[in-house]
Amino acid sequence: MELLDYKFAMLRQDEEFILYRGLRQTKTETDPSSILVLAPTKELPASATIERMKHELSVKEELDSRWAVRPLAI
Repeated sequence: MELLDYKFAMLRQDEEFILYRGLRQTKTETDPSSILVLAPTKELPASATIERMKHELSVKEELDSRWAVRPLAI
């Protein structure tokens, strides 16, 4: 997924993560028009932060997209 085609706005920030909403600047049939991006706040995040993100990705097939945001990638 190409992130350069999105314009990002920060939604929230805590000590561990920043949540952004990305809105696609040009329409395509393959990429969604909006996405959420969760990024670590630190350039070198703690190993626990990385493990948490890996765990969230590992359970994506168990999440129902009607009520949960499903991760696409790390």
